[in-house]
Amino acid sequence: MKAAAASLPVLIVLHQETSTPGRVGHYFQARGIAMDIRRPRLGDPLPETLASHAGAVIFGGPMSANDPDDFIRAEIEWIKVPLREGKPFLGICLGAQMLARQLGVPFADTDTLVAKAAHKPVSDIFVDDGEQVFREHERGAVARGLDEVKAEGGVLALGSGAVLDPDVRRMLAGQLIVYLEAEFTTVAKRTGMDRPRVVIPGNPRGQLRSMLESRRPVYAELATLTVPTDDMAAEEVAADLAKRLRA
Repeated sequence: MKAAAASLPVLIVLHQETSTPGRVGHYFQARGIAMDIRRPRLGDPLPETLASHAGAVIFGGPMSANDPDDFIRAEIEWIKVPLREGKPFLGICLGAQMLARQLGVPFADTDTLVAKAAHKPVSDIFVDDGEQVFREHERGAVARGLDEVKAEGGVLALGSGAVLDPDVRRMLAGQLIVYLEAEFTTVAKRTGMDRPRVVIPGNPRGQLRSMLESRRPVYAELATLTVPTDDMAAEEVAADLAKRLRA
């Protein structure tokens, strides 16, 4: 957010009674930026204008932008407000789907497609069925996701390990691929592994570092655009990426 707008609150849209703004909220709090938290699904109204707000963030939830619920349709229609007024807008997960729908651009993410196909969360697939089964689901999700966005152009968000599969890399040939680059310290912070704590068996920080080091060359080789994201908020990354894509 620009310094001139820092005194105005950021509109935060959540979709569950117990949801919080998480790391995005911590980012705003650390910078003294107030938040106006609303839950339209539970009856909170959305403002007709963002004149009294610095910008807006719509978070995700278990629902999809394709669901027929009235609040989903109302939020998609409301996104015209920040677009019309030129206010900063960030869509996270469901929020990104809503923005894509408003702009008429298809959006899909492979983890959501996997969970729908398996009828359970991605984390449960790893625990119950193992990584190999998850990767099989993921391969199919990439194929379906590309089918959804290829025809008219759109965005497919991949899981971090998807591109390790040679079949997935072949499917991505010829596509514009964006690599959101982050160093180990940034990834550790985003995943909560940067805090002092009792030693956890298995050395998860070491495993994370090793995973990043092994995957980074694959990401770099596939990337059409590489966008550094260290010390940047999600909205800053989005703005930087939009600038690069327009260049």
